[in-house]
Amino acid sequence: MPIPRVKVYEVGDEAFGQMRALSGELAAANESPLSFGVAGTVDQVGVSEGAAVEEGQLLATLDPQPLRLALAYSRSELATRRAKAVEAIQAYERASDLAGQGVISKAQIEVATANRKAAEATLRGAESDFEQAERDLKKAELRAPFPGRIAVRSIEPFEEVTASQPAFVLQSEAALVVKVQVPEKLIRNVEYAQAVRVTFPAVEGVEVAGVVSLIGAQAGGGNAFRVEIQLAEPGTDLRPGMTARVIFSFESYPDGRTAYLIPLSAIAIDVGVASPESERDGRAPVFIFDEAVGRVKIRQVRIGGLRGNQLEVYEGLEPGDKVVSAGVAFLRDGMEAELWSPERGLGGG
Repeated sequence: MPIPRVKVYEVGDEAFGQMRALSGELAAANESPLSFGVAGTVDQVGVSEGAAVEEGQLLATLDPQPLRLALAYSRSELATRRAKAVEAIQAYERASDLAGQGVISKAQIEVATANRKAAEATLRGAESDFEQAERDLKKAELRAPFPGRIAVRSIEPFEEVTASQPAFVLQSEAALVVKVQVPEKLIRNVEYAQAVRVTFPAVEGVEVAGVVSLIGAQAGGGNAFRVEIQLAEPGTDLRPGMTARVIFSFESYPDGRTAYLIPLSAIAIDVGVASPESERDGRAPVFIFDEAVGRVKIRQVRIGGLRGNQLEVYEGLEPGDKVVSAGVAFLRDGMEAELWSPERGLGGG
């Protein structure tokens, strides 16, 4: 049987830094739930879901008639309270004059004083009610606080709504962020203003630069921390809700680990030695060529992420190891082999 020839990759220095890609979701930098400030019946809805709106644009109105009636009542009540306050003040002034002349008793001037204070307090309450009724009538109109797009519409005409009940969700279009969950083992390597690269599976060929703009202070589900990425120039093809892929570049590996890079083609996927336990543990088989005896031997290594067409290896390799990078499909553990050369090619013979 001819001796197979193998191409090898000699393991060199440790890899510098680490690249880690995490999936996230594109979102509007400014997203605001909008609601009426008062309860009432929806009269008109002027925009649909997905519509672009300008700052100050009228989005919806409540039936103003009940609010107008409330305003008219408070105006009437205010006029009544003003008249009574004037009467109470005039009565107090007359009582003060008579008290100075010794005509009325101290008790009578105290009564006049108390009536004046009560009338003035009631007047202030009526003035406050009138001002509130004016504000409530203005709140029957819901306007856009900034330009953007209606992401969610939750109301329909003739629907009864309460104060602060969500009516719309407005998203700005000018600025976008990516929200991503960073595992606890990586979060200490993430810093504010750290540069990242972002790609989008739904928009082929688009890569956008971004910076870390928010780092959550507390872990959430899965012991991951919320991180937001501010995009530099989102572009017109990107929309909130799209899936994003955030690529972090770290100066060092987490937990002080070392790593070496080997060609992706070195993984011996056809040798049949992998087990479910090794797969869960992040292990994979490679062939190591022992030049002294001219044989190849299988070795399990712990693998990490991809860096281009190379694979990170955390455990199982040392500098100087010769990893078979081509011809692995023809090999088995312990097989005799020869080094490949351009003149001789791969395979046997």
